[in-house]
Amino acid sequence: MIQRERQYKDPRLNAAAEELWSYRQRQFEIKRLQAKSEELRDRYSVGAIAYDGIRVQGGARKDKLVQIAVEWADLQGEIIARTAEAEHALWEIESRLRTLRYNQRQVLELYYIKGYSVIKIAEMMNYSEIGVRKIKYNGLKSYAYGADA
Repeated sequence: MIQRERQYKDPRLNAAAEELWSYRQRQFEIKRLQAKSEELRDRYSVGAIAYDGIRVQGGARKDKLVQIAVEWADLQGEIIARTAEAEHALWEIESRLRTLRYNQRQVLELYYIKGYSVIKIAEMMNYSEIGVRKIKYNGLKSYAYGADA
């Protein structure tokens, strides 16, 4: 489940929220690719040589196992590349989050990176829902504007 943030009037706040959401979206995409990779691996390992692809009067035989193996290897490369991108994005996000107050950083991490709802964060941190929304807004503002906020 991907929750969507409301749009702010300030474009910098929207850009900051989108940047924080992008990490979570990358994680979902990596998990989807890993599931597809697992499926291909299972098809490859279960498959046996099929002789129905051999032509009697010439022509090349299409080997489905080779196609699956190539597709699986391509997926592995894409997973590695996307994981590296996600790790780099998280490093940048975390370095900017470290400049925030502790409770702002905690709320933004729980909301955007971990995907918890405002209600769940309020329960976890023993704050009111309105208090968490204010902390989230102020934290997002500090994240977007840095020391200028």
